[in-house]
Amino acid sequence: MEHRDALILFREASSSNNDYLAFLFFWQVIEIGKNDAVGWINKAYQRKHDKIRFSKHDLDRLHLIGKKIGNYLYDDCRNAIAHIHKREPGKVKIKIDTPADNTRIILSTRVIKDFARFYIKDKLQLQKKMWLVRIKGKGFPVFANEDFIKRNPCVIAYKKPSLSLEQMKKKRWH
Repeated sequence: MEHRDALILFREASSSNNDYLAFLFFWQVIEIGKNDAVGWINKAYQRKHDKIRFSKHDLDRLHLIGKKIGNYLYDDCRNAIAHIHKREPGKVKIKIDTPADNTRIILSTRVIKDFARFYIKDKLQLQKKMWLVRIKGKGFPVFANEDFIKRNPCVIAYKKPSLSLEQMKKKRWH
């Protein structure tokens, strides 16, 4: 059941056109099994960072300001999104639709996605390679393994954007 829930949340996050929502779904993947997401992220980054496929460029652009990565993602992103109007004084707030906060959430979402992917493989021990596909190129995307894809005509559901973050920002804001 945990594998199924993790894959469903991962699918929903990947298919979302809203980085704020995607971040929350990816975060929920890491909470599956009543996991301490903050502690797990901090330990995984400290002990297994070489096994996690994240962009060093994205990590370097996060404003950690002395915080551990798990604490930053929890407080400055997850809680800032979930409690947008009820933040305590001194806590990082989000101003939706500002370029700086959108960039922060875009980068943080890409980082939390990589942690969620690693959580599924490492903690939940789901080792099979699967793809998010649409059967016959239509309908709701599903996760499928290689055997399923060989037996059914499938199309990759979501392709990665071909533009870099800088190119997207130039196109979006100028």
